[in-house]
Amino acid sequence: MLSREERRRYARQLLLPEIGEAGQRALLDAHARTESAVAALYLTRAGVALGDAGVEARAQIPPSGDPALAEAERFLEGAFGAVEAIKAIVGVGRAGELDRPLTAPRQEEAP
Repeated sequence: MLSREERRRYARQLLLPEIGEAGQRALLDAHARTESAVAALYLTRAGVALGDAGVEARAQIPPSGDPALAEAERFLEGAFGAVEAIKAIVGVGRAGELDRPLTAPRQEEAP
């Protein structure tokens, strides 16, 4: 059972049907490892402890080859790596796939 402070801190995650209280408890009990500062930030904010053992937070973003995009690509790899680790811990979704598109559907324009 989550404490009052944990309920307050993770309120947004508790509202997600994919996570809920059982998933949040799993996140709080889990450990992950990552070399990405971005993944570490996302994972710790989700309640996952970091260490040498546990789920590995890793994702592969194909490099564009454009040096100007290298930092953005590293950021995306970290963010997607964290999402993949969270999905594995909570037991939802398929590895490497998004269940929903990243953009909202286009609204039909009024005539």
